[in-house]
Amino acid sequence: MASSATPLPVSKAVLAWARISAGLTLEQAEHKAGHSKEKILAWERGEGVPSYPQLEDLAYKAYKRPIALFFLAEPPAEPSITQDFRNLTNAEAEHLGFQTRIALRKAKHVQALMGELRPPGERARLLEFKTTTKEDPEQVAARFRSFIDLPIATQKQFRTGDNVSQFRPFVEAMGVLVLKLDMPLEEARAFALSGEHPVIVLNAKDKENAQLFSLFHEVCHLLFNTSGVFRDEDGHLRQEYRAVEDYCNRFAAAFLVPRDALLAEVKKLSLSGEWTDAELGKLAGIFKVSREVIYRQLVALNMADADDLWPRRRLWAAQAKATSKEKNEKLKEKDGGMPGWMRTRYEKGDLFVRSVYDAYAADRITLADVSQYLEVKVEQVERLVEEVYR
Repeated sequence: MASSATPLPVSKAVLAWARISAGLTLEQAEHKAGHSKEKILAWERGEGVPSYPQLEDLAYKAYKRPIALFFLAEPPAEPSITQDFRNLTNAEAEHLGFQTRIALRKAKHVQALMGELRPPGERARLLEFKTTTKEDPEQVAARFRSFIDLPIATQKQFRTGDNVSQFRPFVEAMGVLVLKLDMPLEEARAFALSGEHPVIVLNAKDKENAQLFSLFHEVCHLLFNTSGVFRDEDGHLRQEYRAVEDYCNRFAAAFLVPRDALLAEVKKLSLSGEWTDAELGKLAGIFKVSREVIYRQLVALNMADADDLWPRRRLWAAQAKATSKEKNEKLKEKDGGMPGWMRTRYEKGDLFVRSVYDAYAADRITLADVSQYLEVKVEQVERLVEEVYR
């Protein structure tokens, strides 16, 4: 007997918009939602509508959108990606893939939540720091190190490895959210969103030391109140943005490896100046950074050949890729993977976790809200909070 159920009032325009705005082809949507591309295309053309379970598959498994959105008559107005990432051309923005688009959407959602969770009128302390591109990046880096109260002696005492987690609290103390999300490396190493509650998103797929450099590159962008995607590719950017990117690269290297401290270590170690991997490795170990950051700073100080930077980078990237592959294979051997509470802390950072829990402690949100905002099961909230406030 044929079903007499009333078809869902789902807009074909919204269905098509949801897929395209997620950066998915019909084939990719088919894979994620579990429904044929022919059926999905038919729904987008208005040739029938999905059932409620089918719509849930599209909304939650494929497009990562609230299901209520699909009952709107027209697609909602959203700023274009080029408004957030002004250093991308329209063509580059259109070709951003699913993971990068979802990372941007998550970052904007978390930023909006911070506006609701934090006290009215509160602004990130980072916004109090003032500079211009006319100021030497070495001087800006030195002033900023003092501003966040991170003496170079303290940095040198950091443990080796997992470097981002040791620098992250100093940036978060300035009111900057630091997220770690998966994106294709060829699309973004990191990006930043400016505003009252700034956000930096690091690519969780990138190697740890590369994330560290990206972190302070994006900090520099926020000091100038600009948003954008950091790819760090030779010759990638249009000329109008190249100068700012070069400045932020110089700032990041100068912050992580201050000139006077570097010169002192070079003299102490009696290095040859040929900058072999072994020599760079010694300096990298002292400052808890990569060989690349050391070499960048040496180039900035006219102590190394700039033409050698990109060939060396490609070699180091290949070495890191091999090491990362081996590390990932070992992680896969472990049962269960990362617990939910730990993944939340890793991805969202302590600043956001504290902001959510403080709002709950003040009876402004419910425990269910805490679970939803942090994307962690209710029974894991207590463990997460214990770790963050330890």
